[in-house]
Amino acid sequence: TWETRYMLLLWLSMTCLIPFDLSRLDGHLTSDPSQTREPIMDRILAIAKSYLMVSDKSRDAASVLVSKFVTRPDVKLKRLGDFLDWSLTTISQASDQTMGGTVILDGALQSLAQLFKHGKRDDFLQYAPVVLQCLDQCHVAESSQATLRKLGVKLIQRLGLTFLKPRLAKWRYQRGSRSLAANLSLSQSGSTVEAVSPDMETQSQEEDYDIPEEVENVIGQSALLTLSCSRSLFFSLSQLSLSLS
Repeated sequence: TWETRYMLLLWLSMTCLIPFDLSRLDGHLTSDPSQTREPIMDRILAIAKSYLMVSDKSRDAASVLVSKFVTRPDVKLKRLGDFLDWSLTTISQASDQTMGGTVILDGALQSLAQLFKHGKRDDFLQYAPVVLQCLDQCHVAESSQATLRKLGVKLIQRLGLTFLKPRLAKWRYQRGSRSLAANLSLSQSGSTVEAVSPDMETQSQEEDYDIPEEVENVIGQSALLTLSCSRSLFFSLSQLSLSLS
């Protein structure tokens, strides 16, 4: 049943959080040249890809598995680029005019959205322009499926956050002196302990930086997708009101 597959995929995503390198589980493969068994890294990734194309709820669990597995330090060095290439190729070749194509697009967009949510910005920044260009060429905003447009909005917004440089709030808590001996010695001498103040030069550098050009494209596509979703919702509500009347 789909419930069993769903729970097993979630369980597999939990096992992917083990803190040691997965290549340790494949140590016996390199010693035996006649062994045709695939490495465990490729086997898990193949399972995730296969369940991203199913039509039941297991597709959602497979996207969670991808986000946990591909963002591992050992996996992202070897398989992150290949998986993103596979996802973009799948999106480019699939069509939302058929039920099978809609399912495939849904799984690929879900996996990308989960990756850009849980992955580190430094790891995905180099791939973000390519993903944004692929979404622009595939015209996700013009899709007739509301689910695909919703996933498109989610992915494009996370791409926009990836392009933007993170900023630290000025009002954030600044840690002061935490040495009990220093506090006692200073209190005996009558002086006070001053909190560590942030570097003003660092703050000015954080504020003065050029916004990437891709952000303008992100804003435009987000506005177009939001308008398309609102138009579809208005049409559905109007049809419902007509049927009730």
